[in-house]
Amino acid sequence: MAEEKVDGIRNLLASYARACDGGRFDELEQMFRSDAFFDAAGQIFKGAAAIRAELERRMTPERRGRHVISNTSIALNTDGTAWVVSDFMAFRPDESGRLAVASAGQYDDLLRQEGDRWQFERHVVTFSHRY
Repeated sequence: MAEEKVDGIRNLLASYARACDGGRFDELEQMFRSDAFFDAAGQIFKGAAAIRAELERRMTPERRGRHVISNTSIALNTDGTAWVVSDFMAFRPDESGRLAVASAGQYDDLLRQEGDRWQFERHVVTFSHRY
């Protein structure tokens, strides 16, 4: 049972990265609970619709590249939530079109499971480096 939960969490994180990279904002909005909290380096957004709007504003086609999420630690709680900490790197095309590191940092997440689906209840992005 715990292994299935961990797999579901890892799938959410991978889906999040791919949806960001692909500009699939309908999918991204569904990954957040309706009352979710998003902190992007101190800029706060509340609710799935507001989070979607901010991600759409930030992730214009020319700014999309690849997100890599790694070093994920997961702590399952008995109330259907999980604390998740991950490192990330975001790559964007440079002037020559080659992918280059754009930023790196940490995600601190509180996820909630409803049925077999995990969603972000709280997503905090801390940048350690911006290039």
